[in-house]
Amino acid sequence: MMDEMAKELPSVKEVLIDERDRYLATSIFLSPGEKKLAVIGAGHQTGIIKTIKAIEEGSIGTDLSDISTAPKGGKSGKIISWGFPILIVGFLLYGFFNLGQSEGIKMFGYWLAVNMSFTAIGAILALAHPLNILVSILAAPLTSLHPGIGVGMVSGLMELRSENQRSGTLNNWEMMQPPSRGGIATEYYTPFLCSSTQA
Repeated sequence: MMDEMAKELPSVKEVLIDERDRYLATSIFLSPGEKKLAVIGAGHQTGIIKTIKAIEEGSIGTDLSDISTAPKGGKSGKIISWGFPILIVGFLLYGFFNLGQSEGIKMFGYWLAVNMSFTAIGAILALAHPLNILVSILAAPLTSLHPGIGVGMVSGLMELRSENQRSGTLNNWEMMQPPSRGGIATEYYTPFLCSSTQA
């Protein structure tokens, strides 16, 4: 599978596999102690062993600064992310000014209906709180106009708040303690994560 990825998507393999292998191998190599245990995925085993051998031989160093920082984003990403909302508003304004007020209102209604109905379906399928379903429906048209905010973020935070008020789960939970089996994982994170997937 790794060989197929290397042939078809070499740049993806470099980021997802090779750089991770190098990072993990270097971390293992630099960790203290003579005997070390590392639990890794099978897909990384060959690359990590090869990298550790290369570090021991001195053919590569242990400096990870070139892969430890994220590259700065370009302007094209911002232009594209704002282009879609501007396009939506442009179509709606075109409907109002060029096709008449009634046609513009009809276009606006279609846009609201599509946004709100799919959000409602997603919130219901995620078993969200009824108030959260309503908030999600009302937030959908607004969040679709902003590239940085998804309706799933709004509904996820709303579900987080309503779940915390219902069960007091987070108020009584110490953040450093791992969740007990079947406790906070099912009571708290599951509805939050499910509703966040709408984004």
